[in-house]
Amino acid sequence: MSEQSVEILRGVYEAEADDRIEALMRVAADDVVWISDPRMPGGGTYRGKEDARGYLTEMAIFDESTLTIDDLIDLGDDRVLGMTTIRAAPAGGPPVEWVWCHLVTIDDGLIAEVRSFIDTDSALEAAGLNHA
Repeated sequence: MSEQSVEILRGVYEAEADDRIEALMRVAADDVVWISDPRMPGGGTYRGKEDARGYLTEMAIFDESTLTIDDLIDLGDDRVLGMTTIRAAPAGGPPVEWVWCHLVTIDDGLIAEVRSFIDTDSALEAAGLNHA
């Protein structure tokens, strides 16, 4: 199941930017829990597909964006750590770039929980991985 879990997250990441939220919703459990890094605007816990979709839609403020997969780490036990870089251009503003990591739990082939982080150190620590 671990390889399948990695592929579920890869499929979300590889969706076109304007379809990424719906790509996530197609593979999310109805009672999915999204826990956003508290340093993000609106950071907090969102329960259920509609709450998660609402939060992510509010965050989609960029005219254009690209997501680069930096790493997908199979943690076993149906958990995957996705590490990405987002590059985006806000309306009328300069381009921005940031790290966005996701610790994802898969249950019965669906995403049950996502914990997002805006730095690699926090994501690695939450995943129980040491890094040098």
